[in-house]
Amino acid sequence: MQRRRFLPFSALLVLGMCPLAAPAATNLTITLTGTLGPLLRGSDPLSANGQTGTIVITASESLKPTKTTPTSATYTLPSGSVLINVAGIAFPSTQPSTMIVELTSTADILKVTAAGPLSAVVTAKAYLAPGSWPKSALQHPTAFSPSPQNLTPAAAANGSGSVIKYVFLNSKTELGITGTASN
Repeated sequence: MQRRRFLPFSALLVLGMCPLAAPAATNLTITLTGTLGPLLRGSDPLSANGQTGTIVITASESLKPTKTTPTSATYTLPSGSVLINVAGIAFPSTQPSTMIVELTSTADILKVTAAGPLSAVVTAKAYLAPGSWPKSALQHPTAFSPSPQNLTPAAAANGSGSVIKYVFLNSKTELGITGTASN
């Protein structure tokens, strides 16, 4: 008789001691890919003009911004969260990267800056359709819609439009990018 009363108690004790599994954080993956060019500024030491460029960004959807304004959020991504391939040269980010989501009346803008080996730094800026991101993208990384979207290259240095900038061997280069953004 004592054994029957003890069995439910022991089962309860064992279950109470087991840790509850926390739900796994989901990751958002954003891919920018396309043809680099035109050359907007710099000497292009990697001969990237006319070549394919791809940047893959992985961010936890539970990430909190490190800085916010009423229309933008800045996120710090851990090393390795950004994979870059410019003109066939591929490397993961070797330091924390910065991702900025900016919501404007003319475009929703994604800007990511990542550092790699040999002091290389790549910055990509993608102009998406206005209203692509919900306002919640300023609280945590979230998908944009529709996906994919076409990227239209900037026509001038520091102009509006999608660009990839890189610094390599102390040379600064800015290229437009024609392609797609997807998540």
